[in-house]
Amino acid sequence: MKTSHAAQGSISGKIMKNTAYNILGKLWWILIAIFLTPYIVSKIGIERFGVWAIVGVITGYFGLLDFGIGMSFIKYIAEFHTKGEYDKINRLIDTGFTLYAIFAFMCFSLVFILRGPILKLLNVPVYLHHEAGIVLLIGIALFGAANAMSPFLAIQGGLQRMDISNKIGIGLSVINIAGTVYFLECGYGIIGLMVNNVIVFTVMAVINVIAAHKLIPAIRFRAFHLDKLIFRKLFSFGYNMQISKISGLISAQTDKILISCFLSIGLVTFYQLGSSIVYNACSFAYVLSSALMPAFSEIDALGDRARLVEAYLRSVKYLSFFTVPVFIFMAISAGEIMFIWMGFGYGQSVLVIQVLAFALLVYTLAQSSSSVSAAIGKPQLLAMGSLIIIFLNVILSAVFIKAFGFLGAAWGTLIAVNVGTVYFLNQLHKDIRVSTRSYIGTTVPFFLACAAATAVIFVVWNILGRFVNFSGIGRLWSMAFFLARGTIFLLTYFLCVKALSPFRAKELEVIREKIPVLGSVMVKMISRQ
Repeated sequence: MKTSHAAQGSISGKIMKNTAYNILGKLWWILIAIFLTPYIVSKIGIERFGVWAIVGVITGYFGLLDFGIGMSFIKYIAEFHTKGEYDKINRLIDTGFTLYAIFAFMCFSLVFILRGPILKLLNVPVYLHHEAGIVLLIGIALFGAANAMSPFLAIQGGLQRMDISNKIGIGLSVINIAGTVYFLECGYGIIGLMVNNVIVFTVMAVINVIAAHKLIPAIRFRAFHLDKLIFRKLFSFGYNMQISKISGLISAQTDKILISCFLSIGLVTFYQLGSSIVYNACSFAYVLSSALMPAFSEIDALGDRARLVEAYLRSVKYLSFFTVPVFIFMAISAGEIMFIWMGFGYGQSVLVIQVLAFALLVYTLAQSSSSVSAAIGKPQLLAMGSLIIIFLNVILSAVFIKAFGFLGAAWGTLIAVNVGTVYFLNQLHKDIRVSTRSYIGTTVPFFLACAAATAVIFVVWNILGRFVNFSGIGRLWSMAFFLARGTIFLLTYFLCVKALSPFRAKELEVIREKIPVLGSVMVKMISRQ
């Protein structure tokens, strides 16, 4: 029993530690984007920056053609490492490299032949065709090379060493910033930016190969060696996971295409601004759950289903604690968020935030469930829920836009995403024998705490409204009131969580130990002890 508890603490510790590193890495890259993007735009101009962005979109869509094989590396590395099957890890790396090398050659050849029609289709100005063509070809080649090296990077994820991957990422970002400034100041433009990416990738590839050998000394790499058994494992797991990836892409992008087709391209801007707020919140939730899949795979490889279920419900509890207040506060403060960010005239974006916040809340909480589905080798459960989302989202959004106008797209997404997610949760819980009551009971305290915090905000702001004309204040004062509103909401939320006591003493100890500084503060606020 002591061994079980020790192992349990070890798994929880790994998850919390890796999550903290992932959050740090995510915040770092967001800060870089905030400060570096205006500089790049000022140096290369609007049109060339558009070309730069389009290359990223194209490579993203090419990423859908790999049948999700890349998603399976971490799962199987975690499983093989737990069982000590290092020969299988070698075969996986060899097979992954070979598959992606072939895939890279096919993609590059296709883009090389079709680069002219692609640039015309995307309305790239003729005078930029030469630059854009070079950038596009280098971008696709770099995309293929990065995929081929991804099995080596996956070792850090499979062994739950996100501390290493984020430290490497932060170190490489310094090289990236220095290279970006150098090439732009020398006047090399977007081609210089792409050359800088090649340099950064080369350094990253060398470091990741060295790190892989340090973590697993038994690695023996054989280029262009394809293992049929490993390929079947990767493919059978990956294509189901790919359906989920396509579902996310459709939920995030299709509404904008439909709005443009049925209404006007101008309204797409309002939808994009509002939806970007919500999807950024979703990405943080993904970071919170990104360390779960390899941890769950480790538990499943040991054959301890009871422990897996316990770890799953605990992860749902942690994810609910951090995520639910973010989405609820985002919904009730959407007006202030848009005004502070963009100023007056974005009321339609406010409505998009409010609808999509509720559309994606349950979906976001299901990230833990998705990790379990992948870890136990049942990605088809997630795939079926994703197919429902894809089917309903396209149909309902189109129908609702025609019937109700602009906001119909968000309502269609709300219904589609929640129906598909609930179906997936129901199927998964049947498979791992988790009762609906247990799952709902794990999340309810945090929804109740948010409901109480929302009520307090409503009362306080109604009282303040008698003395302050909020519609007449500027953006600086709006930010001050927004921060005050957030502080009141958060304090009320923590007090309610403290009263409801959803966490056990050991769970609070994990938060205190694994989240530096803030963990201790949060535990003091929500613990009755």
